Amino acid sequence: MTAQAAAELARRIDISCVRAQHGEADVRQLAAEATRWHCINAHVLPNWLPLLRDLVSGSDTLAAAPVGFPSGGASTRTKVFEAEQLVEMGVEELDVVMNIGRFIDGDHGCVADELCRVMDVVPARIPVKVIIEVSLLTNEQIRSASRLVAESGAAFVKSGTGWSGPVTVVAVETIATALSDCGADQVQIKAAGGIRTPLDIAQLSAAGATRFGIGLMAAVSILEETQRQ
Repeated sequence: MTAQAAAELARRIDISCVRAQHGEADVRQLAAEATRWHCINAHVLPNWLPLLRDLVSGSDTLAAAPVGFPSGGASTRTKVFEAEQLVEMGVEELDVVMNIGRFIDGDHGCVADELCRVMDVVPARIPVKVIIEVSLLTNEQIRSASRLVAESGAAFVKSGTGWSGPVTVVAVETIATALSDCGADQVQIKAAGGIRTPLDIAQLSAAGATRFGIGLMAAVSILEETQRQ
């Protein structure tokens, strides 16, 4: 591979610093690497979004942040308010953690209503990715969750937060099949969790993923390796 391959890959990577311990120095490093490699976006926890926006201003890297991260268990009112606040702060892409506990309990109506209420306050120009946390779900639950996300109008099904376990090829294939079966081929898949090598990305791409959520250091390592190959 070449520098061109690394540049193309960077436009598919959501590079992130979203762990509890990440502070200002981490956000500044994130912005520097994201803009150096021209990553499609950079993700931070909500309180760091204004700083990130300033740091990536004028670049081709978008500023992104999550709602209900990482558990998905906040109240619907809280999630809606968080989404509204992030929009006001200038978020350019938004990842929303669905209510995983309610979903596993079978209360799909509650989960669907919550997603629709969040989507209602996010302008259409801002892509929304819904995190379903595949490591906690059975294959049938993954299929059901993927269909639910498609029905909400979200742009992406995202496999997980990266906090509960790594993404697998089988999980991405399951999401892709579910989306195809319900006629939602326009909904894309973001794979996240445990992605560490260009081979991981190649395998997940073959399974149907088009975007990859990767932590700062792992993303830089993957891009450097891609550039060297």
